[in-house]
Amino acid sequence: NYVYFTGAKDGLAYLDKCNDPDTRYLILLDINMPGMNGWELLDILELRPYASQIRVILVSSSENESDRLKAKKYKLVYSFLSKPLKTEHFDIIKEIANTNYNLD
Repeated sequence: NYVYFTGAKDGLAYLDKCNDPDTRYLILLDINMPGMNGWELLDILELRPYASQIRVILVSSSENESDRLKAKKYKLVYSFLSKPLKTEHFDIIKEIANTNYNLD
């Protein structure tokens, strides 16, 4: 199953409401979003009690090396993919999903 949000606040509200200890969340997150940006959301998510259930893949048009280095500081971030997404990026997403969530 998947759920799509266009803003970080809506996604955070969903996670807070639907927190289930048996559910795992794979989040494709952009850095630049209106309202709350991706970094702000990551700061909040790392403090949530369900943080261990989350894996984040950052998807961004940013080409700044500082963004890649910053992403490595977050335990929840498993990959940083540059837009536009290419076929091999979907292989990375699938691998992270399969490795962390035993999906097939």
